Amino acid sequence: MSTICARKVRPHRFCFRCAHQNALEGFSRREFVPICGGNNGSFDLVCFSGGECNASFSRAELQKFLDPGNYILFERIRSQVEFEKVKSLSL
Repeated sequence: MSTICARKVRPHRFCFRCAHQNALEGFSRREFVPICGGNNGSFDLVCFSGGECNASFSRAELQKFLDPGNYILFERIRSQVEFEKVKSLSL
């Protein structure tokens, strides 16, 4: 089974095991990218392709390769990143 990033043209495909491991590493490095042009202040995990792809993963795709505990961890870290971004803009 596999998952894909949200890239519109030729999305990158990853096996669940690789996606899970890369996600956990991305959490620890806080590799999140702004989504929707960054205008809404929301952030998501960046594609693991290693190239110039800055697509994220849909919530449905994340839930395919993250167990419930790690998905909750993702949401907590993502919320913290968003909070820090808003806080830095208000200073």
